[in-house]
Parts: sequence; structure tokens; C-alpha cells
Amino acid sequence: MQYGCGIRLSSIYHSFKVPDDRSSIWRPYFYSLVYTLLNGLVVFYLKKYFRWCEFNTVVPTVAYFTYESWKKLSTNFITDLIKSNIIENKINHNSISLFYSNEYINKTYILTHSIGRLSMKPLRKDFRLVINANYQLLLSSIKNLINQIEFNSNIQYSIQSCLSLNQRLKLNNGLFEFLKKLKIELPGIYAPSLLSTKSAFNTLLSFRSLVYSIGFRRFWIAKLDILDFFNQINHSKLLKVFSDTLNEVSNYMYPTPHIHFLVRELEWFLKESIISIDGKLYSFIKGIPQGSCVSSDLANIYLAQLDRELYRTKTILWSPHKFLQNDIFKTSDIHLNKCSTILRYLDDYLCISTSKIELQNLIKRIKTSLNSYGLLLNEQKSQTNLYDPNVPIKWLGIEVHSSLTITLPKNNSPPKFCRFSGQSLSANDCMRRLCKFRLHCPTWRFTFHKIIYNTNIRQNVFICKNESIRKTNYLLQINANRLGNKIADIVWISLKTSPEKDRLLQPSTSRRLAKAIFRCICINIGFNRFWLYHLTVNSFIKRLLPHKGELKWLIIWMEQFNHLNN
Repeated sequence: MQYGCGIRLSSIYHSFKVPDDRSSIWRPYFYSLVYTLLNGLVVFYLKKYFRWCEFNTVVPTVAYFTYESWKKLSTNFITDLIKSNIIENKINHNSISLFYSNEYINKTYILTHSIGRLSMKPLRKDFRLVINANYQLLLSSIKNLINQIEFNSNIQYSIQSCLSLNQRLKLNNGLFEFLKKLKIELPGIYAPSLLSTKSAFNTLLSFRSLVYSIGFRRFWIAKLDILDFFNQINHSKLLKVFSDTLNEVSNYMYPTPHIHFLVRELEWFLKESIISIDGKLYSFIKGIPQGSCVSSDLANIYLAQLDRELYRTKTILWSPHKFLQNDIFKTSDIHLNKCSTILRYLDDYLCISTSKIELQNLIKRIKTSLNSYGLLLNEQKSQTNLYDPNVPIKWLGIEVHSSLTITLPKNNSPPKFCRFSGQSLSANDCMRRLCKFRLHCPTWRFTFHKIIYNTNIRQNVFICKNESIRKTNYLLQINANRLGNKIADIVWISLKTSPEKDRLLQPSTSRRLAKAIFRCICINIGFNRFWLYHLTVNSFIKRLLPHKGELKWLIIWMEQFNHLNN
């Protein structure tokens, strides 16, 4: 039995030197005593004297603080935010900003402020402000608020309902609808931003195929991260970029977007939307809130213009977007002595070059461009293989090697658990979440794509073909073993933390889960690659062998599926 702190009952048992004689009596007694203390007394005191905060590490978990230390930490964090990002909002019940209506709808709504919460960053040194943009007031609270407003103002309001921040942004002809339509009809506006992890790795593999066909095999790579990106976005700069974008697309979209209305909506979102932190109301003066339905798209538009400037230099930069590509890539016969590319997903850059000096120049240019937008690189989260070519670069949860081969990250340590990692899921909810979401990561399947090492040099075709088979099989074997371990950890964490674990471990439920796991393996590896299925399932079973008593039926069903596959 394991908790977030890594305590095992067996280690406690031996540490307290419980007598070894009559172990059949002492062991159950001691185990039940410790279990009662940890689940009863400890939980009671945690709830009474401690404040918890989300802590995003390898697995979702929480960090605990005494109320005094939490108040001190949160006060310091909010004080720093007030200096640079937010301002206290002295809104009163008569304020017109509580209401919303526009020319497109004949309704009046009452607006609900968003709830802000602090989430601890992985290094445990700082916090991140995240908002719940879907928060809504209860019906009783709405009626009481309207009655109070009408009493104070002697005006009768015909309020239809209340709106959360996201609901307001998603109204017809609103900001969310425009950005969604823009992404579908004119995706080039976001270029060279990569709008999903799927497109990010598709682009990486396209670049790899191109440079392999030219003859390059060794690359210099740097992963760059923007420091506190969402909080550093300048409102005036974003409004200018957004207005320029509207003017550019108005000639191509039908119906023509209402420029004045959309700019006004963005101004409201940036400056007048209200968040509540520890009972006090605030508005942003710099940065955009993380958690709203438009934040990612606005961030991509903001950085897209900056990235396009990087392609206007004489450097030979490859891009999946033809209008940004260097003319040399548009010819059928490409001869280059160096080649580079810049990939970005949100605030994570991946710079690749065949030249060490060229990569260093790219990093300098990105730093200069970011500085012109008031942004800085996060040196602590940046990675490069400039000093050690054998170091893999971790980007979007996948390791990129100097040969541009990609692998799942290695994880030899057993999974860590936290019994307070959010709302407990029922057996049905746990199964649904596992089968539909947690077992389907869009980036896993890219590690099983075929690699073509062949060049146009005729005399090396046979050697290259054998080399391709050997290297590909070796990488596939590594990824199959790591995929089995990864899926095993996800399944074990979900089962272990569910209050209805016994129901999930029944034979019928275990069979359903085994089918879902095997389907996940087939989808990620690709169909008819039976030897890889066998490796992945064996790795999955081996990872869960320490828990074979509890997971007896799941392991049996997985072995049967593996036998049928053979």
C-alpha cells in the first residue's frame, strides 16, 4: 500500500520492530491499526489544519500547507501579481459591468466572475494562476442579487439568466466563434503556429523525411520555453495584432466579420472580465487568464506574427507552409549544405539545424524577437544538445534524439500515488475515463512511424536498407516496452485511487478493461504488427507483476489476448 509520501505498511511494520513470533496475529493487528490512523486521524487533521494546492508533476497530486504558511505564500503571490498583472476591482452591485447585452441578441444577462486558483509549478518554487471560466452563480444567488440591484437603483431588470466567462465568449458572432471559424477557413493566419500536438509531430516527421532524403543524419536541437508567457502578453500589442488580423481576413471571410464589435469584445475580455481570488475581485492590466476558451488561440495569433519575421531573413528555414518556405525547397532537386527549421506549439519552441553555429544564431534571433514583444526565455526549462549530442530533448512529452528519431520517455521508477488527487471517480466513470481519454494520447503513435534512411546514392542502397531495418526494429522495440510500462502506470493509478476498486477488479470488468487496453495498443502501434503487440503486452504484465494478487483477472485476460494474437 503506497501513499503520496511513499510510505509502505511493510516498512512501518519492520521499523517499529513488531515481534516476528505469531506474525499471523501481530501483522493483521498492526496493519489495521496503521490503516485506521492514516485513513481516519491523518485525513481528519489534514482537512482541519491544512490547505491543499494542485501540484502538477508526473501524476496529478497536491501539496499541503498550513493555513498560516498558505496565507503568507498566496498573499505574496497576489501582491506580485498586483504589481504587474492585475488590479483590484471596486465593482458595486449597481455597476453596469454586471450586465451584458449586444446588438445581436435581444436578451440581458447577468455576468458571473471567474474563480481564480493557484496551481504549484513542477519545480515547487512558484505558482501559476488558473481560472475556472465556467463558474456560474446558483439560481438562488442570482435572484437575491437582482433583488438587491433593483432595490438600490429603483430600476426593474428583465434578466434571462447568468453567463460564465466562457458562455459569454461563446455567444453567437462572439470572439470564440470568430476564432474557431478563422482556424477552419483561413488557418494560414495562425502559421507557423502548430495548433495541436498531432500537427506538431506530423510537421517534425515531414522535416525528418526531407532532410533524410537530402542525406543529413545528425542534427543540433534546442527546446526553448517562454518565461511566464500568458502573464507577459501586452494588451496594446495584442489588440494591434488582432486588429491587423481582422483587417487582413475581412476580404476573404463571408459574412464579413464585424471588426469594431470583435475588437470591443477583446478589449472587454482583456480589461473588464473579473476574477475572484480569495474572495476579492480583480481585473487584468497585463496578460491573459489561463483557463478561458480563447486564450490559446489569442496566444497563437500573438506569436504567429513574431514567428513570421524569423522567416524573412536569409537563413534557409524550412516550413510546412509554402508561403513561408525558402524558394530552394520548392524545387524538385534540393542540394543543401545546411538546413534548419523552427517548430512552435503554444510557448514551446523546438529549433533544429544541421549546423551547430546556425542553431546558436537561431536561438539568438528568437531571443531578440521575443524581447521586442516584452517576452523572455525561461532558461531553467530550456534544453539543448549543443554540449552533449547524446542527450535527448524532451518536447511535448516525447524525446527527440540527435538523429531526429523519437521515443517515449524512459520511466523505471514505480508510479507515485496521491489519495487526494481530485474528485474520486466511481467504477463506471473510471472505466469511461480510461477507455475514452487516458488510454488515448495522440503523440504515442508517432513513435511507431516507419523511418526511411535511404538516400539517392545508388551504391549504398543495400547497406542503407539493412541499416534502416535494424535501426527501425531497435527503436520500435524500445518504444513498445516503454508504451507497455506507460499504459500499466496509467491503469494502476486509476484503479488504485478509485473508491470502487473492488468492482473494477471483478472478472467481467477486468475483461472490458483488457479489451480497451489491447485496442489502445493496436491503435498506437498500427495494425498487423503482431510482434510489437506481444512485446507491449509482456511489458505491461511485467510492470504489474508486483500487484498480481489484486490484478489477477486483468493479467489473465491480457495473457489470453496476447495468446490469441500469437
